[in-house]
Amino acid sequence: MATTGLSLSVAYIFQLGLAILVFFAFSSLRLKKHLRRFYAPKRFEKDAPVKPKRLPPGYFDWWWSVYSVPLDEVIAVAGLDSAMYIRILTFALEVFVYVSVWTCIVLLPINITSNVVREILNSPFPPPLPPSPPPGTPDCGSPIKSVQREVSYIDVASISNVENSSPKLWAHMISVFVVSCIVLRILHRYTYEASLLRIMYMANMPRGGPSHTVLLTNIPGMQGGTLREFARSFIGGTLFIMLPASMKTRIMDFVEGSVGKVAKAADVRQMANRLAKHEEEVDEDGPTDGPVNPESQQIQVAPRPAMRFGDIRLDVWHQAETVLAEFSDDDQEAKMKGFLLREIDYSYGPNQVSAINPVWDQRKLERLLKDYNNVKSQLEDYLDQLAYKMRRRQVIKTRRTERVLGTTMGKWGIDKYGIKAVKVDAITFWVDRLQELSRQIGVAQKVSLGKPIPSAFITFNTRATTAHVATALHHHSEGDWIFTAAPEAREVVWGNLRMRSWWAALMGVIMWSAFIVLLVVYVIPVVFVQGIINVNTLAEFSTGLSNFVTAAFVKQILESIFPTLVMVLVLLPIPFVLRIMCYLSGYVSEGAIDFGVMDRFFWFQIFVVFLYNMIAGALINQWKDILADPAALITTLSVSIPQTATFFIAYVLTAGVAKSAVRFMRIGRLFYFLAMSRFASTPRSRARMWAPEVRWYGGLVPWHTIVFFLGILYSCINPIMCPTVLISLWVTLLAEKYTSLYTYQVPYESGGRLWYKVFHQFMIGVYALNVFMIFVLNFKRFPLGFLLIIQLAITLGYHVSVVKQFSRPLTMLSVHDAAMLDQRDTEEAGVAGVTDKQLQEIKDMYLSPVFKVHPSDLDELFHEAAIMSGRIDGLSVEDIEQAIEEEGFQSADEADEDELAAAIAAQHVEVKDSTGAGQGGGGGGWFGWWSKTEEPSNPVDKLN
Repeated sequence: MATTGLSLSVAYIFQLGLAILVFFAFSSLRLKKHLRRFYAPKRFEKDAPVKPKRLPPGYFDWWWSVYSVPLDEVIAVAGLDSAMYIRILTFALEVFVYVSVWTCIVLLPINITSNVVREILNSPFPPPLPPSPPPGTPDCGSPIKSVQREVSYIDVASISNVENSSPKLWAHMISVFVVSCIVLRILHRYTYEASLLRIMYMANMPRGGPSHTVLLTNIPGMQGGTLREFARSFIGGTLFIMLPASMKTRIMDFVEGSVGKVAKAADVRQMANRLAKHEEEVDEDGPTDGPVNPESQQIQVAPRPAMRFGDIRLDVWHQAETVLAEFSDDDQEAKMKGFLLREIDYSYGPNQVSAINPVWDQRKLERLLKDYNNVKSQLEDYLDQLAYKMRRRQVIKTRRTERVLGTTMGKWGIDKYGIKAVKVDAITFWVDRLQELSRQIGVAQKVSLGKPIPSAFITFNTRATTAHVATALHHHSEGDWIFTAAPEAREVVWGNLRMRSWWAALMGVIMWSAFIVLLVVYVIPVVFVQGIINVNTLAEFSTGLSNFVTAAFVKQILESIFPTLVMVLVLLPIPFVLRIMCYLSGYVSEGAIDFGVMDRFFWFQIFVVFLYNMIAGALINQWKDILADPAALITTLSVSIPQTATFFIAYVLTAGVAKSAVRFMRIGRLFYFLAMSRFASTPRSRARMWAPEVRWYGGLVPWHTIVFFLGILYSCINPIMCPTVLISLWVTLLAEKYTSLYTYQVPYESGGRLWYKVFHQFMIGVYALNVFMIFVLNFKRFPLGFLLIIQLAITLGYHVSVVKQFSRPLTMLSVHDAAMLDQRDTEEAGVAGVTDKQLQEIKDMYLSPVFKVHPSDLDELFHEAAIMSGRIDGLSVEDIEQAIEEEGFQSADEADEDELAAAIAAQHVEVKDSTGAGQGGGGGGWFGWWSKTEEPSNPVDKLN
């Protein structure tokens, strides 16, 4: 903790000075002609539907222009999630305006005019023990004398300066009520407005796509993702690869017999068999004795078989397998669509579905596409380098070569390059490799289309049906037939769609365990940080170290700047680690992963930044006394809450002011931009350099919510925290609003659900204020501190009521609102349901990117490579073009057209010649290449 007022003053001067310097530098750099695209890339986007307005050229005029941008313009330019992000900062800023005024007027004079800290600092002896508590007051343990001596003059502004049992503590308790009410009142208004913005967003969504589509996961009746498939792949993998095939077969039979598809289904079938046998025994007893009523015989109908406990007809897997058995396995796509359509028609009525997009197993395709993109990027980068050199009239003396090992590229690599490493021409190798990878992708696409996984995207004709299906309980087996609102196609994590719920739950448990381990590991840097802060403790280890750390300049750096800077730096990689954990947990969209990171990172900071630092600071200061009297630990922690306020004030300055300012300048990206500007000579390289950066909220929002948490928690303990947070939020709002409008893009759009996630984090701050103030007032021997339990109960009731009122409107669309939107769509378009054009867009939209790779995507790149290769050899562009034309090269699209014409001609021959003569057709199929020959032809080879 920053233990002196001088240290805190140094922190204020350094952090605020850095922020002012950054904003002045930005005001100058943004006006430079060659940096305009860097600091406002979204203004130069060609495909942007709405561009941000031009800012005034003045040094300071842009500040007010950014602040005054209305909410509607933020939504139009950056999206609703960005608008919600700005409202998060605006909400926190508004709260701390009121809280700062209250605490600085009411609490700060009370704290400053008391004398406890001054008496401790001016007295050479330990302070006397606090008076005994009144009868009936719970005891927190014996106070530690040395605890009260760990104060500085900055603590005169905190509750530590108020005498125990003083009537002045009434002001602190009342302030807890006031601050809590301020937060809850403003939070309710912002939450209500967020729900309206969510409805507005849903109303403005275009027809088709996510507005009419649901994501179906955990489809029963399919082998994909089941325990049996996992056991089969595990046994057939590397663990049992050395076993004989017969032994692996016996192991597989044993495992499948033990596991089956679903253990519950086997139990249900066994129970059904027992019940059927029991019914047969009852039927064999014959009819009952006695007269039969003729009238009753005339009206008697065959009774419907009664459902019994354990009836196999209730088993979801039996139901699905029965329907799937009616379809042929020859066409897996038709089988999946027919199966899903029958289920939807049976459950929700006929004629509701517009399109069904099954999801396919694309694991092999993903690996191929990764290699494809890597090789393509290498070729593009090298061509860009050559273009830059030629533009500057530099002589290219040698052709670049690549060292290639054929065994790393499978059979194709061995056949072409052998088993030894060889050097080959780089352009020729990359073109050849891209041709081969494109061919392999084409083959893998056909194979993958025969391997469905238990997920699909289903598009309905109306929004009302979509809303109904996405929120309904489809089946009593909640682990199967799971319908949710579909994410945007650009944010779908296709690889996780093959995970069933049991596997995702298991991975979730493993990842949360890893999260706990990460929390334990981070005890080490926290102890290091607190050890640096406590200069007096460091000085006890050696005389040489004492002379160094007690030097005036070093001491101020160690107490004010260095510890919080280290704390921020060690937290920077955590969002990346948490993102990997969330991906492995099975989240199916980028938005879900980002929100998972947001929740985990917030709680990570609660433990590491707040609890660890508070506990470590107390233990390092008082470890001798705690060892002597372990019962005094609770008292020590109660005392450490107000005494750690100075450290957290310095942390707010670093995490809120300095970090936001440095991030605003994008210094690392700026150096990259300046370095690459000289080499970006092609439209492709310039577009890559000027592209707006991507921003993830998961690693960003918790930095602001932890500042809010610390500010609310310490608002009634040390009022200096409140204006510090206010300054931090002001700087952050200016920086983040500008970057949202002009710099960053978000790779997903949740439609405002960001607010609902952050709402709970704000509530944690209010709970912490009430709970910790109960401990502090109890330690200060204030007899009525327990009354804060009333405010704690009010906060809990408020939280529950808001969740009940707004949770569903903030996360889904009501059926009534969806019906209104359907009526509006029909009136505007004149057509009910999804149009044919929109239907085709949907089919293309929810198709994985691995199925959108086509050889024609490389035509332009190959043509550029051929021209560049010829120019290296000294040929002119005209000679190169003529050579390409003479060799008869074709693009992939032209090859497809020729093959289609050949196929049509072959069909005409078949009609004229019934004997079958002339049946041929084009060779090469869908994936034709540049040349008409069967072997792919490399245009670069013809020029070398």
